Amino acid sequence: MTSGRFFDGASAKAREVDIVLAASSLALKDRDSGRTMLWPLTDIRLIERRGARGSVRLGCVGSPDARLSFNDPVLLASLERHAKLPTATRGRVPRHLVLVAVAALAVLVGALALLPSFAGPLARALPPAWSQALGRQTLQQFEALGRTCKQAAGSRALEALLARLVAAADSREPFLVHVLDHEMVNAFALPGGHIVFLHGLIEEADSADEVAGVLAHEMGHVIARHPLQGLIRRRGYQMVVAAMSLGATSAPGLSDAAAGAGALLLEFANTREHERVADEAARRILERAGISRQGMADFFRRLEAEHGSAETGSALSYLSTHPPLEERAQAATKGEAVGGILGRGKAMPRADWQALRAICKT
Repeated sequence: MTSGRFFDGASAKAREVDIVLAASSLALKDRDSGRTMLWPLTDIRLIERRGARGSVRLGCVGSPDARLSFNDPVLLASLERHAKLPTATRGRVPRHLVLVAVAALAVLVGALALLPSFAGPLARALPPAWSQALGRQTLQQFEALGRTCKQAAGSRALEALLARLVAAADSREPFLVHVLDHEMVNAFALPGGHIVFLHGLIEEADSADEVAGVLAHEMGHVIARHPLQGLIRRRGYQMVVAAMSLGATSAPGLSDAAAGAGALLLEFANTREHERVADEAARRILERAGISRQGMADFFRRLEAEHGSAETGSALSYLSTHPPLEERAQAATKGEAVGGILGRGKAMPRADWQALRAICKT
């Protein structure tokens, strides 16, 4: 048994405790009161390590102000094996690590400023936690467009479709789909695997196959990390600083864009090449999922017929002339055999499709 000093964070008084490592927790028994506290191993964070003899200070996610100090190299070694002691986001960081981080950031900033062509490799190299933090920040800005639609049956239908496409994509990227109650015909991908549908697109679609084609297309952008590449090209070092902070309330420069939906959407406009890459990925995903690519082609053709080709700079990415919609429609069904996978209604049952169309109804 190991003895230690426990600080509850509410007072400066230290309490002597006996420490016992259990299967899934660290038990702390107060010697005065006899009270035992349990810290789950998965919630324990390393605050400070002094030397190599086992002197440490620990924290716990469930008790953010509490601290535990002890000096026992055997217990420390056991914790390192079982709890892995992830470093706390708050607390003192060794000076040499700070200097290394600053130097790395300086090199990264210089590369972004001088070599914007590195956006693709850098987007693929950035840690997932950075991309996910940026995605959460950016999603908050887009939520100003309309409330998030969560009607139960419609949400289940969309989640089932997403699961089917994710299995076909065979990708480790995370995918989270959101539907916002807005009449605009659009969908777009954000960093961190967030895919946003504006309800106007679902209302515009004639079939679940068409929605499946759009969702697979946006998944293609996520897999290729196009949203992150776009931010790196447009925001450069500001984007990297925002990602490293992880706790910022918004990505730099996005909050002012929220004043107009069009301006905000243009932050994530894709290049011609990116659209072709995403279309190609969508074709592969749909084929592996056994869903007709005809719906994807129909969607492109009907949008062009009903709305025409958008001018450059339009917020509606699906009406963009980069590349032309007819070209994308022809490519969508290239190689499919008539009477084979071109059969309609395979994305989801009719009842699920009706529920998805009503996802924004309360």
